[in-house]
Amino acid sequence: MEGSDGPALVPIEPYVPTRGHWLLTNLGSILNPFELSARILMAGLLGFLFILLLDATVLAIALDEPLVDAFYSATKTIVTVGPNPLIDDGPSWLKVFSALAMLAGLGFTAIFTAGTVNRLLDRRLTAIAGRRTIPRRDHVVVVGLGQVGLRLSVPLRELDVPVLAVEHDPENHNVKRAKEYGIPIVLGRGGSRFRSDVCASAARGRSQR
Repeated sequence: MEGSDGPALVPIEPYVPTRGHWLLTNLGSILNPFELSARILMAGLLGFLFILLLDATVLAIALDEPLVDAFYSATKTIVTVGPNPLIDDGPSWLKVFSALAMLAGLGFTAIFTAGTVNRLLDRRLTAIAGRRTIPRRDHVVVVGLGQVGLRLSVPLRELDVPVLAVEHDPENHNVKRAKEYGIPIVLGRGGSRFRSDVCASAARGRSQR
């Protein structure tokens, strides 16, 4: 800032996100993660939970069971811990539904396992929840993790300004350093088409090169 006696330093107020903004950011990252491994993991987990809740609801209605007992019975059935006498003695359609629920639960469990393994072997440059989630709005996109890009990203992170780094070279040593600082990183060249894909997944941000 230019003052009467020449340039003057002006302190920057730290960005303080509201609790609602924090919850929306983490919820968006959980339901729609950017990395493929995280998407596979969450698809398996959410699919399994959906089948479990659906099975518990159907059992509660069909067998007139309390919801807690129905949830317990559905859990035993889906994870094949043991037989459910109420289902064994129930109508045919309920047996068919329970069989399909078990098969669907088995399929989603396999998807979740594959996503977990893939996630463990992946570079994990972004997180599903926490500091390294991809910001969804009101953030800064820094294209390139050279010395300038890293030195720009770190102070922004220290000021709690949401920042997303884009780097085309996965072997760049600054990628590891940025990850240690808790900066989410997306690998790509930062071209117009790539930035459009990032913006579609991470909403709107202010781009800096």
